[in-house]
Amino acid sequence: MIKGIIFDLDGTLINTLEGATSAVNYVLKLHDFPLVRSQDVFYYINDGAEYLMATASKLQKGELLNKMVEEFKSYYSIHYDAPLFPGVSDALTQLQNDGRFLGVFSNKPITIAKKQLEQNYVDGFFEAIKAEDG
Repeated sequence: MIKGIIFDLDGTLINTLEGATSAVNYVLKLHDFPLVRSQDVFYYINDGAEYLMATASKLQKGELLNKMVEEFKSYYSIHYDAPLFPGVSDALTQLQNDGRFLGVFSNKPITIAKKQLEQNYVDGFFEAIKAEDG
């Protein structure tokens, strides 16, 4: 029997695509860059904030990119809404009832990951939460 399961948070348990796209576009608009579609963000969302902003802005490096990454993180730390995918709560309940150890991992800062779990009322399912910075 499998005793434990570790889930990826973003794009597996919660839908972060729209919120991340909004945060990216907020920063792009501040700097008069063309906005991006969520379909585009889907392909480069999983490699962290720097890669996300570099790809969206088409900047490779430099002071402006660093500033944009910090602006993205700042905006996203306040506007982090991300709903659960359908069926996630029921699945977590069943796994917990079956005696499974549940953990979750995210490539975003732990404070945001925890807030997103809390806002969806699923934080209590996880015995371990690990993220980019913790």
